[in-house]
Amino acid sequence: MKLTYARIPKVYPDHTLAFNADGNKMVSGTYGDSAIIFDLNGQIWRSVQLNKDFIQAVDYSPVKDEVLTCSRDGQVHIWDASLKTKRQITHELPTSSKSNQNDRINFGKFSGDGTIVLIGYTNNQIQAWYVNLGVYKNLTGHAAIVNYRG
Repeated sequence: MKLTYARIPKVYPDHTLAFNADGNKMVSGTYGDSAIIFDLNGQIWRSVQLNKDFIQAVDYSPVKDEVLTCSRDGQVHIWDASLKTKRQITHELPTSSKSNQNDRINFGKFSGDGTIVLIGYTNNQIQAWYVNLGVYKNLTGHAAIVNYRG
């Protein structure tokens, strides 16, 4: 299939987008604290409101029909994109208060096998979350804000 354009529904202004593994659906993270799954024609399949602040990063699992959402309220959720259930990873930011701009989540990304989620922060920190274990490891040594544009 040759994609010439995709119609993105305008429910809220979009902040971040990601394709599923098949490339036939996208998830959009919005400034309106929702994640919206839609197809390439713009048909909304599901809208989920899990967070209390706008969605900073989204990603589809490369091996399951699961979506990762990371928001400015400091929460990370992994939820089933096809059902009404969610599997949730919630954590507090690793440094000072949530109101501090230097401690915000900046990106989230599944590993290629879907077993690890990397969370990058504006305070130069990365956390590697082991999805099935629910534990994380801090990765240090970055001298600047951690960004991902893949």
